[in-house]
Amino acid sequence: MLYEYFSDFGKDIISVKKAPKAVPAKKGAGKGAGRAKPEKEQKITLNLSLMREKLEMILPSRLTLSQDRMIDSSGFSPDGADFIAYRKYCRDIVKIMNGYVPCELVHGTFHIVPNLDRASLYDVVGRVVTVKKIDRFTQSGDEEPIVPIPAFVIALDTPAHFTELKNDLINYYMNKSIDHLNEIDIIVILNKGIVVKNWREKRSYIVLETGVDSMLSFFILMNEYLEMERGKELDFRQYTNRDVQYKEY
Repeated sequence: MLYEYFSDFGKDIISVKKAPKAVPAKKGAGKGAGRAKPEKEQKITLNLSLMREKLEMILPSRLTLSQDRMIDSSGFSPDGADFIAYRKYCRDIVKIMNGYVPCELVHGTFHIVPNLDRASLYDVVGRVVTVKKIDRFTQSGDEEPIVPIPAFVIALDTPAHFTELKNDLINYYMNKSIDHLNEIDIIVILNKGIVVKNWREKRSYIVLETGVDSMLSFFILMNEYLEMERGKELDFRQYTNRDVQYKEY
């Protein structure tokens, strides 16, 4: 049942450009004659639009998945998430907010990586750190700490071993002195495994080689995060910064 649904989750969204066949060099072509030209590496691409459709189908029905950017009451609107999952609140919320989604409505951010090597890992980590800072500087000292918005990374493939991936991730955070609240929550590599933040310890991740069950495992854990309440209600007064005096009778 569940296994069948998620086993072929990535088939439609992944496209692999096959390397062209080696072309033998012409005879009598001088030095190097008879040698084949080297094949180019295969390139993995994805259909981002279809990815959004498939992800939205496995989110809680009260949430919408979009490529709109979120914003906090200070005007900070980080760029770096491919999708955000948010409560729609009202049908025209994005128009009301001039093209943005109030961060109080956002329950998760999604970051898509075709091939998770060391360079793309560091890139997505940097993007997540920026996105996680939203609403961090709008609090007064007597308010309860804000629960950070969960960040999910979906990778189509990786050339790295899971141990290497986890070590690179932790070393980056340590070397850059990243606040543990700004760390990635879950990384899933399709048909390979998941890397999950261990909230019991700082700078700690758990790796599970889940194989074909990777998206199923991700689905279960992701929805646990998405159902969490962040503890801050939307107050439109915080987003109106015009200093206007109205006549009072």
